[in-house]
Amino acid sequence: MAKACRMLELANDLVSDNKALKAKAYYTACVEVAFAVIERSLHAYLLAKEVVDEEDFLGHEGITKLAGRAGLMEQAITEDLEDLWRKNRSKVYYRSGLPTRQAAEAMLELAIQVHQSVRDLDRKLRRLCIC
Repeated sequence: MAKACRMLELANDLVSDNKALKAKAYYTACVEVAFAVIERSLHAYLLAKEVVDEEDFLGHEGITKLAGRAGLMEQAITEDLEDLWRKNRSKVYYRSGLPTRQAAEAMLELAIQVHQSVRDLDRKLRRLCIC
């Protein structure tokens, strides 16, 4: 959970009003970090509920699907997160589009909401959270 907290801090810095960072427009990095925050938060929940072990490797879609199967979110939300991730990956990897500041801020807000929602589901996760 603390990893997700640190990543949120980084993502927030990447879209901050800091002139040096703003001029470089790290929006792609912010979106990537936001996805990582979501993954780390879901993974922390799965670990806390002993659905997975520390040693288990789960890619983005694996974590999302498993979190859905574990009852953390509805199937529609699971599908929406997977679709959002696939669309973002395609745009970034194939350079068919780059995120804007607004997209980066929206992804950051989604990551914050997911992180806080997951954290609030479990007392252990609330203690581990350093936000």
